[in-house]
Amino acid sequence: MREADRLRSYTDKLLKDNIIGRNGAKKGTQFFVNPQLIKNAKVNLKTTISEIAGRLPEVDLQELRKMAYSMVDVELITEGARTDRRYTLE
Repeated sequence: MREADRLRSYTDKLLKDNIIGRNGAKKGTQFFVNPQLIKNAKVNLKTTISEIAGRLPEVDLQELRKMAYSMVDVELITEGARTDRRYTLE
């Protein structure tokens, strides 16, 4: 079974149930957790970018930082100074 077919067997049900979403096509496809699902979870963790990067080793750290910085004051609240900054969902 090809790698794409093997991945599709996992992602098709998650997409159908609206648990994850996808951007892009073919090799450029990116999957993400449905933001509404996270908001409805009522979990408000305080975390750092390095902690998130540890849980998502396949995501480039620079890309993760860029996404987090773009979400500040829109979906994320920051707490702490530059070196000890923690992020929380709004």
